Amino acid sequence: MAVAAAPLGKGTPSLSLPDLSDVLSWVMGVPSPKWGRLPRQASGTAAGRGHSASAASTRAGRGAGHKPGKGRGELAAYTPYARAVKKGKSHSTTGFSPKTSKRMAAKSSQVSDYFQNTDGTITRKIAQTPINYRDATGWQPIDTRVAAGPGGRWREKSNSLSVDFAPTAADAALASFAVDGSHSLSYALQGAGKVTGTVSGSTVTYKGALTDTDLALSPIPTGVKESIILRSAQAPVTCMGDGGGTDGVVSREVVVRLNALIDDPILGGIAGYVLGDIRHFANES
Repeated sequence: MAVAAAPLGKGTPSLSLPDLSDVLSWVMGVPSPKWGRLPRQASGTAAGRGHSASAASTRAGRGAGHKPGKGRGELAAYTPYARAVKKGKSHSTTGFSPKTSKRMAAKSSQVSDYFQNTDGTITRKIAQTPINYRDATGWQPIDTRVAAGPGGRWREKSNSLSVDFAPTAADAALASFAVDGSHSLSYALQGAGKVTGTVSGSTVTYKGALTDTDLALSPIPTGVKESIILRSAQAPVTCMGDGGGTDGVVSREVVVRLNALIDDPILGGIAGYVLGDIRHFANES
């Protein structure tokens, strides 16, 4: 059977197509369920109309719906986080000040000082060599300056090591060095005259300790520094120190203890120096 197609145009009636359930019912011979009155898609044509539509033409402008509201469990509309910034002059820091910054002994170390500044910042000063020693409250500054002490000896002001020098260059314990109350060593300068030492800061100088020769002794953070100053071309160039000796005899215990200190980062240099003297005296005797 041929069906003539009628042209679609204005006034063409709406075409109601059967839904899928009606088609299946007809094919399978099973009655389709009755859903009652349902919305139906109207058909028509766009012939003669433009292919674009403005927003205004799609706005209904009428209706009986509810005003927009907030549903149950609905979250608030997203808003980007905005940090509150108070207007005013920018904050500036002053940092470290020798007058107001407070040194923190508990947070310092053997080679660094820790300071709390008044503006809330911190400052850490770091050195290549030890600048502090530890006591019961933390790390305290080493002060290598010397001052008069008991027995007329010149003593280092502040350190975990105890360094002191004799009042005269001829003293049998010209320089003394102690790591604690039970372990110490001292040495003399052979042939030294009984000249009195003079102090300047951290240095005790014995002028004319030997012929045309001055001797300067200074504490350092890890021991003792010696300087021999020749004031003439005729001055002797060989000097010997008597290290760890008592009437020319060195006990085996002293040698054992010195050997045990050779690898110590702080005391190794001093121990090696004294052992060298002891070996020299042993070969001469």
